[in-house]
Amino acid sequence: MFVPSGQLNLRRLLIAAVVICLIVLGASRLGRRLASAALSPFVGVERAVSVFCRELWRRVFPDREKERLLQEAETQLRDVQVRLARVEELQEENRQLRNMLEVGSPPGWHSLHAEVISRDPAVWNWEWLVSRGTEHGVKLGAPVLVGASVAGRVTEVFHTTAKVSSLLSPDCRIGVLVVGQDGTSYPGICRGVSPPLGDVFFSEVDFLPKSARIQAGDAVITSGLGKDIPSGLPLGTLSADQDGRCPVLVDDARAKSLLQPYATLSSVKFVTILTKGEQKP
Repeated sequence: MFVPSGQLNLRRLLIAAVVICLIVLGASRLGRRLASAALSPFVGVERAVSVFCRELWRRVFPDREKERLLQEAETQLRDVQVRLARVEELQEENRQLRNMLEVGSPPGWHSLHAEVISRDPAVWNWEWLVSRGTEHGVKLGAPVLVGASVAGRVTEVFHTTAKVSSLLSPDCRIGVLVVGQDGTSYPGICRGVSPPLGDVFFSEVDFLPKSARIQAGDAVITSGLGKDIPSGLPLGTLSADQDGRCPVLVDDARAKSLLQPYATLSSVKFVTILTKGEQKP
């Protein structure tokens, strides 16, 4: 069909005018209001249809809706449990940090604070890798404290880290004194018990005098013999064995007893290493 050139140009002008009007109106507040008013009936219909469909789904498939809601509730519960566990972990770390900072150093010793950065799951309560080494003045055999209580000693030293063997490890041996009920102190050696006794972890105080008048609940402190560890630091208390014995005679020549450490070794995050001599920065 033949269209005269005059009419064609007129149509083009009209189309261009309409486009310009739409652009101007779209960029203006008035244009947006007009567009919103024009579309509002359709938006309202869409919302009504959506609500109707959801209600119809709940009525037709009530069990599926309950299952969905139950799954959502379980997911939210797991999220809350994870957050609560993290809060409890942070509270424990905060408690350990406060205890560590409140502990003073014995005369002639320096406190070096360190973080537990690695554990072997196979020996979780026995060994830790801490964030201080020879660069910071850590020496082999140095005592390691959790709070104010001895938790072990350094058994390997590297440049920036060190391995700590806890009181539960057979590699950790410390000279101790058991303070009896009458105030008498009896010398012995603290060492780890292998394997652990059931679900409870103990150390052992061995080579006590067979005549030692001691019982469960007596305090155990460091003896200071050997000069590698200061004297008078607390370790824990004596505990009766599975047969209720405390102490136990060995070959009628010496006595020994289980030791329950003061420190909770399974959740240690921060420790204090005691060093002698000039403190390094």
